[in-house]
Amino acid sequence: MRTNNKRQDEVEDLHMSLRSAGLSRSLTRADVQILSDIQCFVTKNALNMISLLASVIVAFTIGWMGWGRDVKGSFNELHHESFITPVFWTYSLWIIIYLLEIIFVVIQVIEPYKDLPVIQDGIGWYFFLVHCSQIAWVVSYVFDALIVATIFMLLCVIFLFLLCINIYFFDFATAEGASIQPDTHNAQKAVLSPVIEFVTLRLPFHLHFGWAVFTLFVNINQIAGDSDLSWQPSMAIASLIFLWIIGMIYLFYPRHPIFTIPLAIAWGAMGIWCKLTPIPDSLVQNFTVSEVKRIRGGAIAICLELLILSILRFIFHIASHYHVEPVKTEEESDRRSSWNA
Repeated sequence: MRTNNKRQDEVEDLHMSLRSAGLSRSLTRADVQILSDIQCFVTKNALNMISLLASVIVAFTIGWMGWGRDVKGSFNELHHESFITPVFWTYSLWIIIYLLEIIFVVIQVIEPYKDLPVIQDGIGWYFFLVHCSQIAWVVSYVFDALIVATIFMLLCVIFLFLLCINIYFFDFATAEGASIQPDTHNAQKAVLSPVIEFVTLRLPFHLHFGWAVFTLFVNINQIAGDSDLSWQPSMAIASLIFLWIIGMIYLFYPRHPIFTIPLAIAWGAMGIWCKLTPIPDSLVQNFTVSEVKRIRGGAIAICLELLILSILRFIFHIASHYHVEPVKTEEESDRRSSWNA
């Protein structure tokens, strides 16, 4: 009993020291196991891996292979028609997203990265919630519950937005300095290189968010298409405008622009461009050719504009914030040191 009370006092002292230092980081799994008898068998790291594995299995078996439903073909047979439904091969972006997120879940279970504050507090539970919504979206979509699927895709977008915001504003320096693990100094030294940090902690979530936003607008337009609404062309134009605005915001509003999101939207716009070239007969039967051409023109403009501006913004951002110092030879270094003397 005295031992448990002593450990409880130690945990409370740690909480008080964190609060007095102005830090909001919670205790990690390793902290709890060191200072108490509680064994945390289900961790955030494990839930991240389980949720992603379940999401991949559901997308492949139920979504692609058609297990458990009447459709015997591929996922292509499930597409609901709308003005901004992209050509089928653009959905291959899901494969890239899953591969990048597999890299993330592998990294986040490896020592010494699994207890990093950015994973435990920055990403937190959002990744798990994203793939719970993703699984529900796949199941709802393949069984033609399009409204329900759109709601789950909206939840997926919300959780991805919160995750990206949390990562963007996460104070890496403070979090690393606030490590309170007395016996695990590896977590303090586990500083990810900029390339690994981008590939594992930013690129997968930004790409997923951009494509989820595009998919959300596609689902909304597919609901209108299934309902045979007469104002489908207006909704398609409005959706393209919103997608363009979202891409431009992430390209120019943040101090450090996020290039992956507008590029994902540009990829989707290219899929619309290809789908409407040539104009499908199914759309001409119910709508005028000028309406379809207007939507195709909007998709072409969004694709090219976001692509070109992303490249130019990237070049300008690199030139403005980064510089390469010239390499000094030994003679120049000796000469400069003699001048300073």
